[in-house]
Amino acid sequence: VGTHALNLIADGDHYACVTMARDRSRETVVLGCDLFGLAAETSVLVPLQRAAELGRKPFLFYQRPSKGLVESGRVPDVGEILKRGMTIEQIPDLHGKFLAWDKDAVAITSFNWLSTVVDGARVKGAELGVLINGPAVADILRGKLMSLGLTVTPALME
Repeated sequence: VGTHALNLIADGDHYACVTMARDRSRETVVLGCDLFGLAAETSVLVPLQRAAELGRKPFLFYQRPSKGLVESGRVPDVGEILKRGMTIEQIPDLHGKFLAWDKDAVAITSFNWLSTVVDGARVKGAELGVLINGPAVADILRGKLMSLGLTVTPALME
């Protein structure tokens, strides 16, 4: 009812949100979570590289690389990600998990977009969130992030 729609997202729906952002965005895609792990390549980097090829501006934020990446010496390569058309920034203390595109779509969830794999080994419903569609909902998220001191400029999510 009203101008906003809420949709519950669970488990594999999170992958659908990333491809939805790739396909529906016209300007920007902003994704944040706390861990950057091996799953980042297929679940986020490949689809958002395609978004960049289509003229969108993908911005990725994360707190830290996963233990497995650190131990194998494969921390995120900012230069390589930039070459693929995406911007990535490490943000200390970021724990929230979100995905937003343009001004009218935001997903807030427990899902670590850049590190979690929904492989069937986990309990169904282990990852839950909400996808919100409606006028200027991404502006609300941007305002909250900026109030927390994150470097999310007004132009970032336009």
